[in-house]
Amino acid sequence: MLRRPRLQEFAAGLPQKLLMRGVLYGVATYFSWGVLPLYFHLLDDLPPLAILAHRVLWCLLFLLAWLAFQGELANYSRRAADPKLLRWLIPSGLLIGTNWYLFVFAVSQHRVTEVALAYYISPLISALWGLLFLREHLSQLQLSSLLLAALGVAYLALNAGGVPWMALAIAVSFATYSFLRKRAGVDSMLGLWIETLVLSGPAAVLAIACTPAQANWGLLALSGPLTGIPLLCFGVAARHLRLVTLGLLQYISPTLQFLVAVAAFEEPFGKDHAVAFICIWGAVALYSASALGRKFPAPASKI
Repeated sequence: MLRRPRLQEFAAGLPQKLLMRGVLYGVATYFSWGVLPLYFHLLDDLPPLAILAHRVLWCLLFLLAWLAFQGELANYSRRAADPKLLRWLIPSGLLIGTNWYLFVFAVSQHRVTEVALAYYISPLISALWGLLFLREHLSQLQLSSLLLAALGVAYLALNAGGVPWMALAIAVSFATYSFLRKRAGVDSMLGLWIETLVLSGPAAVLAIACTPAQANWGLLALSGPLTGIPLLCFGVAARHLRLVTLGLLQYISPTLQFLVAVAAFEEPFGKDHAVAFICIWGAVALYSASALGRKFPAPASKI
């Protein structure tokens, strides 16, 4: 019986041109997610619930148009009724809706630094979920990274005015979402299609109830392609790159979010924040080092 090649082996054998294409698409994906707070800042005068509702609805319309163009609409619509998928993707849809809301709320409250902190520690929480719920083995480097990240959060809580609840809520919601997505075992496009369908009913009600008359509909409609296009880029990158490469590229997003928070939004960043972030960056470095040369879990798309 022939052995199926692992994804890492497949990627390693790709021509250099295709690998470079994967890197470019991967960088484009994580760059777009990293600067997303700049877009939501333009909608600062709208209630976060209204922005969330429009993001869901315009994303659904974008996916509808894309799937119709690809001739996959009937197939994806049929698969959206699969009970085995819905058992995972209904709760994952609720979680990504929560995560999107917290993201927009954090931007509206000028707390983008906490968003960056959240996406630095989210992969570490995913590793913790694997240890607790799937009995996955963690190396000494991975365990050390979890302890160092916890030390950074504890230092911030003790010295900077309290526990960074916003960062923890965003990180835990996204890590749990990633866990459910992994259990569902579907590609990112099908997953997002079903999740936006799940959220579309409540989103329509919220859009009607919360959208003010003077809202900029052009900017709101832009949320659809800004959600969908990076996902398409992520799909290309995932086909052409080793999983360890994708796992390292994912830290582009929180790094850019951090720069946006400090440089563009001029959010406060004092000594206590610096000490905490150094701990987090150290934890990320240890976790990344543990992934080099070994099988690396695929990072979930942030969508």
